[in-house]
Amino acid sequence: MHLQVDTVSKRCYNPLVRVIDTVSTKALNENGKIDYHVFKPVLFEFPTYEYFVTGEKAGDCAKMNK
Repeated sequence: MHLQVDTVSKRCYNPLVRVIDTVSTKALNENGKIDYHVFKPVLFEFPTYEYFVTGEKAGDCAKMNK
């Protein structure tokens, strides 16, 4: 994935990035948007130096109170 750094926080290194290009289109839906059921991004937590895998659906906002 090709990312472009837009801004970096002055307090700590927390870059805000924009997706420029992807190597694979397998994680894109028919509208060209990222399908998070397929693409499971890895998050990095700086204070603990730990990586976390995302991608599991936690709920459906439209059906939470039904």
